[in-house]
Amino acid sequence: MIKNKPEAYGISSDNLLCMVQELETFVEDIHSISVVCDNDVIFSKCIQPYTEEPMQMLHSFSKSMNSIAVGIAIDEGKLHLDDLVIDYFKEYLPEEYDKRIDQLTVRNLLTMAANSCRLSTCFRGVTDSWITHYFTYKLPHDPGTVFQYDTGASYMLSSLVTKTMHKNVLALMKERVLKPMGITDIEWLESPEGNTVGGWGLYLKTPDIAKIAILLANMGKWNGKTLIPEEYLKEATRKQIDTPDTAHPVPELCRHRMEMPSSLNSSFHIPADFQILPVCLCNFQEQNLHNVPLRC
Repeated sequence: MIKNKPEAYGISSDNLLCMVQELETFVEDIHSISVVCDNDVIFSKCIQPYTEEPMQMLHSFSKSMNSIAVGIAIDEGKLHLDDLVIDYFKEYLPEEYDKRIDQLTVRNLLTMAANSCRLSTCFRGVTDSWITHYFTYKLPHDPGTVFQYDTGASYMLSSLVTKTMHKNVLALMKERVLKPMGITDIEWLESPEGNTVGGWGLYLKTPDIAKIAILLANMGKWNGKTLIPEEYLKEATRKQIDTPDTAHPVPELCRHRMEMPSSLNSSFHIPADFQILPVCLCNFQEQNLHNVPLRC
């Protein structure tokens, strides 16, 4: 569906449809595509059998939204990058744990230089405290020294937001960011503790992902109003730590940074003449999308 005439932005509608065909040829199981130009969603198309109505499970795009909530808490002085995590969760420490966890900071969680709780499956079947469960993992390295993909770190960040802001990440994001942007269709999985799971489980529609991409491209401003602290975004989008080639694949757009602007498994933003191209897909393989020859 063409939202507005792409020709008004110097873009051919036929070329956009051709681009969709190219993507379908080279990339498996695309769900939907939106094209943004000059802060406007000018083109949106869903690939059958998918439609715009069901929200998309966004996997690690969730980490970006989670990080935004952390940035709000930091901007309000409720959290600090160098705060020790255990200062907020001493009552959750198990009897036996890796004592290096005592030195774990908020910054370590954001840069994934923390623990080895790689995937959401680490929490599968855990019916009591996920915070305590995270503390049972042995650290692969001293905190802050080596990048290690750590979805559990996102859960800990989400728990810190709940603890310091007295509402979970979803409630905070709805109030501070999503409602002002007119985004109402959103869901996010929660843990047994009532915390947003943080690193996965977010559901949004593709055009709303495009809106969030615009917000990030404009350094947190929406219609002239600051929704995300600009200083936090500047810090979050600069290089923080090296990521070895053997690490969990992260798109080049966000490599080395603090879970921002996105660590995407299910959506991908390509800067081009049309500025932002969110693509929702399944079975994401970074190399496939990088090699798509968008000739149209």
